[in-house]
Amino acid sequence: MNLNKKIIFGSIASFLALSPIVPAVLTPSPTVQAAKATTFKLNHNSYVYNAHGKRTYYQGKKTLKMGATVNGTNKISTIKGSNYYPLTGGTYIKAANVGAINNQIQPGNLELNYNSYVYDKDGKRLTKFRGRKSNTHLLKGTPVKYSGTVEKTDRDSKQYFLLDDDNYNQSWLPYEKIGTKYYYNIGDGGYINAANVERIDNKPLYTAEATVTIDAPDKFIVGYGKEKVMVKPGQKVKVDPFP
Repeated sequence: MNLNKKIIFGSIASFLALSPIVPAVLTPSPTVQAAKATTFKLNHNSYVYNAHGKRTYYQGKKTLKMGATVNGTNKISTIKGSNYYPLTGGTYIKAANVGAINNQIQPGNLELNYNSYVYDKDGKRLTKFRGRKSNTHLLKGTPVKYSGTVEKTDRDSKQYFLLDDDNYNQSWLPYEKIGTKYYYNIGDGGYINAANVERIDNKPLYTAEATVTIDAPDKFIVGYGKEKVMVKPGQKVKVDPFP
């Protein structure tokens, strides 16, 4: 039984809802034009810097963890040849370490839709990633910098793909099949299960076909007309590409 993925997830959600560069040259600090307050989410462990490019603290922390959220202004400042975003309190973070701005995934990053482990090239969980044990278990919503380049591909030829702006042609970020699963290379020897990725470059990631288990306290109807079926808690169903 194949069901439209968008209908499945929309129905489940409804059911659950009803049940309980401005350069800084020869100045003591960078000149930054007025900008709106911005939320940044980090894709890498990051030091915090002052206006002279020296390491300092942000809210008492010298190092910010991958996945951390910080506040500042979305206006690039250049300090000693490198790009930074200003944070609240007069501190700065390297622009390269920002994976999402106001929840918009930046180019070169993917976003997780589940809490995810980081694996090695053989599909085994890493004990450390980018120098920390905590980086081996990344939380839902974390932006992660990926390796490789998004490329054009033949329509419906890949298990995981992106829709182009015409909503017809497709692109893909090359993945690797390890065992029976597909993984994205995130650099530094790390891999993420492609099934745990929500967006790449702020575009939704689609799958050619997937099997999902219904997690609900009671049975309910999904779909409309001829596609209307009853699904039960714990039932496994196949979902097709969407939209």
